[in-house]
Amino acid sequence: FEPNNYSAHLGKGIAAGYLSPPQKFRGDEVIKGAKEAIENAPTEMKEEVNLDAAKKINAVCSAYKIEGASNEAQIHRYEILKCLELANGYAPEDENILMSLYF
Repeated sequence: FEPNNYSAHLGKGIAAGYLSPPQKFRGDEVIKGAKEAIENAPTEMKEEVNLDAAKKINAVCSAYKIEGASNEAQIHRYEILKCLELANGYAPEDENILMSLYF
């Protein structure tokens, strides 16, 4: 109903991550939601939305568990890594995100 509602865009992206089935992490939707949220946020709130998006992306990526060493598992890890790299770009000094990226 509100195509410019930055909060809704972020919520939709994060929800896609949490609702991802075990076989496929929906990282592209997480990234799209975060980018659209920041794009639609008022100028004076962009920094706050960046930080919020970064924390929420880190949380959803940390909640998604990938087991095994199959090619499929590697693809899921890559999707999570892409999301965490975006989060790190939004909040480069957040130690929790850095820990998620490297461990």
